[in-house]
Order: sequence, then structure tokens, then C-alpha cells
Amino acid sequence: MTDASDDSTRGGRGHGRHPIHRITVALDPSDPNLGTLHAAAEIAARTGAELAGVFVEDVDLLRLAALPFAQEFTPYARSGRDIDTSAMERTLRGQATVLRRALAAAAERRKIRWSFQVSRGHVAGEILTASENADLVIVGRSRRLGARAPRVGSTARIVVHESKRTVLVLAGGADVGRPVLVLYDGTPSSERALVTAAAIAHEDHKNLVVAISSADDRATERLSEAALSILGSLGIHARVAALPGPEVTQLLTALERERCRTLVVGIGSIVSHGVTPAELIEHSCCPVVIVR
Repeated sequence: MTDASDDSTRGGRGHGRHPIHRITVALDPSDPNLGTLHAAAEIAARTGAELAGVFVEDVDLLRLAALPFAQEFTPYARSGRDIDTSAMERTLRGQATVLRRALAAAAERRKIRWSFQVSRGHVAGEILTASENADLVIVGRSRRLGARAPRVGSTARIVVHESKRTVLVLAGGADVGRPVLVLYDGTPSSERALVTAAAIAHEDHKNLVVAISSADDRATERLSEAALSILGSLGIHARVAALPGPEVTQLLTALERERCRTLVVGIGSIVSHGVTPAELIEHSCCPVVIVR
């Protein structure tokens, strides 16, 4: 089932020289303060991209509601209440209405183009389908109470692993802040990561840091020159931070040392560091962009 609306074509600041023209954001009614939505709207405003919101009616919830013993529990109730498929569908429709209004309001404030879609199925699969024509897919991590950073939930893991698009995974409640740290090692995906990071940093040149991962000083100097040349062709300036080693811990240390609030990494660079995208995201306390 799909309910798509293209309600606003106003706004947009031009695509310019960046790779982000269409953003798909997975909307989750359990997201505290709808932080993922507002972060997505802010990136769309920075880049002039169209923002497409998708809300998935989880088929597993509907199947659960169909069971004769299904009950709903809330944090403020002493006992559960019976729930059936009709009640669950009403709840989902209500959530979709709230999310659509929130998306419309966020887009109107920033004067960006937007659309909203409701689909029914398995959440990760529906997000992948809805984002086939996107340049950037934005999903949130699932929240774990008491943890320093929310764990990477199954939906985010599947989207990061299977999507052919650049994926941004947001920590609970975190915005896509600046400075932005981008890893550059000369691989094609790290070159695309540079351009993506420049788009996210927008026109704030002082808030873009390029981390260089190399085995020796000569290679570090060569890679630094190459990175700054690529950014210079876009009219962007940045500062360079050399990593003392290729380990992912060095990258995370640089992230903290430079006080960066968003990490951008090419998929090829992650593989060369010997970790999976999910592992990198798990160990980072800030939003992470995985660039294809």
C-alpha cells in the first residue's frame, strides 16, 4: 500500500556541485523528538535536495496483533490491554498522519521540496525499495536505554549492508553537526566521500577536516595534496589531520581530538581498515555516513 504526496515544490537552493539531490529518510514514530526527520530536513536545506519521507507499516506488528493473546503495554500502565489487527491499523494510520504533518512543517520552515510515502511490509526491505532513486538514505539507530550510544539495530544493519546508496546512520537524538571528519586514502570511494562531506559541511570551510590514512610521511603528503586539490576544484578549503596508523581506533581518536560531530567514510576505506560498516557505526558516538 502506498500513499504518496508531492505537496511542495517551493524552495530548493540549486543542486550546485554536490552529489546529494534526493534524500530518503526513514520515519520512525518512536524516534525521540523526531530527531532523524529534523536532521534530514537540515541536510536537504543545506544542499537544496528534495526530501522524501517514508513510513513503513511493519507487517510483523500486524501479524502479532492478529494473535489471540496479543496485548499492548505502555510505560505508564500497570497492565496491558488487548489489541487486534483493526486497532493496530488505526494506530499505524494515526502515526502516519503525525509524521506527515511533522515532515510538512519541517520542510515548510526550511523551504525545501518534499514528499511522503506510506508502505506496508518488512521495514528494512521497504526502506531499500523506497530509496532506490535516492542519493542519500537516512536511518536511525535503535535505542538502548542506559548505553553511551544507541546500538545499531537490525533495520539499520540491513540498510547499510544491502543499500547501493550512500547511507547516513544517526545516533538517537543526534543531529548532523559540524565539524565533519572525512577519511581519505586515495580509493575511489574516499574521493566520493570527500565530495559528500563537502556537501554536508556546506559553505562552512572551517568545519571540514580530512583524515589521511597512510603508512609513511611521503604518502601522507601526496594524499593530502590530492584531497585538497579535489576540494579546491569545488571551491572548498579544509584542514588535514594525519592518522598515525591504519587502525579504526586511530580514526575514532581523530574524531574525538578534532571535536568532529559527523564522520564520513567511503565503503572501500572501511574494508581496508578491516572492519564492517556496522562495527564502525557501533563504535562511533556521532552520525556516520557510509559512501558508496
